[in-house]
Amino acid sequence: MVHVAKLAFEGDPNVGLHGVATDRFCLIGKSVRRKYIQQIEDALKVPVIQANVYGTGLVGIFVAANSQNVLIPSIIFERERKELEKALADFGVKITTIKTEHTALGNNILLSDRVCISSTVFPKEQIDQIKKVLRITPQQLRKCILDR
Repeated sequence: MVHVAKLAFEGDPNVGLHGVATDRFCLIGKSVRRKYIQQIEDALKVPVIQANVYGTGLVGIFVAANSQNVLIPSIIFERERKELEKALADFGVKITTIKTEHTALGNNILLSDRVCISSTVFPKEQIDQIKKVLRITPQQLRKCILDR
């Protein structure tokens, strides 16, 4: 059975701004009400972790994630990073800070456990960092659209 929940957070139908979901967890901004958290958990069948990035609940804009990795921009406050690390510790998820002027990682990087698609705005050094973090092997490069 496929589970679907139709939501609007405080009248905002752009749910992707507020969160990012993986097969193991979902990260949602702290501004999202508890009634929505329960609906998301019921639909996705994964625990929801509330977090903020750069003082906002717009986690979906700033964070790219798969079930093993969370990529965050360097603008995240240290307190927020520590809270996120603590919340994800039981999942064994690696959190990596990407230093970039293109801080909307969630808008510029799509991740799954097998594929990564990146915007062309990132320079080669940042692409190489992302490849290393995600442990992309030469065999997987055919599936990875990080190269230009």
